[in-house]
Order: sequence, then structure tokens, then C-alpha cells
Amino acid sequence: MKFGVVLCPRCLRFFAIELAWKSASCKRCGARVDLSKAKVFFKTDSRVELSDAIGSLNADWDGRFDEFKQAFS
Repeated sequence: MKFGVVLCPRCLRFFAIELAWKSASCKRCGARVDLSKAKVFFKTDSRVELSDAIGSLNADWDGRFDEFKQAFS
């Protein structure tokens, strides 16, 4: 597995990382995240699965998971 999804501590949005990285910056707000301390919510080798997971996690976090599922059904 080479990709993962973590939660930004500043803007509270999920974003993609490469698991080999030591740190990453949130693409939305620029916050720096120390990946040795961050919880990885999802791991995969597939960019498609990674993208789906980020959308699903952010929709669930916003309380809009049912709406997200319907849009992609």
C-alpha cells in the first residue's frame, strides 16, 4: 500500500498522502501534518480507491454521506 488518507487538524478535511512521506501539507489550507503522529484512516495502492475514500470520508464528516452515495450510485 502506498497511499493513505489523513485528516487535516486545521481545516478538518481529509486529504491524500503517500505512506512513505514523513510529513505532508493540506492542499486546502496549507497546514503541515507530521505523518508519524497522524492517524491514517484509509490505505490503498489504487488512486481510484483513494479518491473515492476521500470523497466518502469528507461527505460522512459533513453529515452528507447519504447524498454522496446517491450521487455515485
